[in-house]
Amino acid sequence: MPRPHGRDGVARSTTTGEEAWHFHGEGVDVKKSAASAAAEDFVAILQTGTLFAIDPDGELAPSGLDRIEIDEELWLVDVARPWVSSVALTDDAVLLATRAGRVCSYARDDGEQRWCQPVEGADTGRPMLRADEELIVVATPTAVVALEPSTGAAEWEALSDRRISAMERNDAAIVVGDAAGTVHALDPASGELRWQTDGLARVTTLSLTTDAVYIGAQDGTVARLQPEDGSGGP
Repeated sequence: MPRPHGRDGVARSTTTGEEAWHFHGEGVDVKKSAASAAAEDFVAILQTGTLFAIDPDGELAPSGLDRIEIDEELWLVDVARPWVSSVALTDDAVLLATRAGRVCSYARDDGEQRWCQPVEGADTGRPMLRADEELIVVATPTAVVALEPSTGAAEWEALSDRRISAMERNDAAIVVGDAAGTVHALDPASGELRWQTDGLARVTTLSLTTDAVYIGAQDGTVARLQPEDGSGGP
């Protein structure tokens, strides 16, 4: 995963810690607050005022080190007031949210903005984006909203009466935690509630596997729930 390194960007192996590639594009400074979203052949980097993309398959360093040197970004666009950590990828798009309350889509191949749509609550706190080619799910502090990927049109909205604090999704379900300690499972196609369970402190983290939902709460509690019905507990 790329990390800011002074004015450059550096990616290190998650297993060895060795440097995998080093970006030092002319005229582009990578801020320490920058965030990234990466695929095997593409990396998007979002920072205050700027979104740019790089190809991690560059030339080997002339020093002979086993790392890639990247001298130039694929494309760069200006972005006004982004929520930096909101950046996400699909196979053909880079997604982000802005402090003006919008979620925006940019083409991966050239950075052209495809659409920019207002989303309930995206101006009140950092949204969480989880996306694939079928659906973009946006969890803001005040709602969970599903968008159609090609146009950004809203498909459904749920949990607008809750203070959302965590969200994760997989192909089978969208799981949301709130500040009151309730966990909700939503149908991805409709946003309808499948089940909910409460009794926890504020939900801070969620993790989904095929056979479990793991929840971390503000008081240090960790719970394991069944994805089918929410049964289980700490």
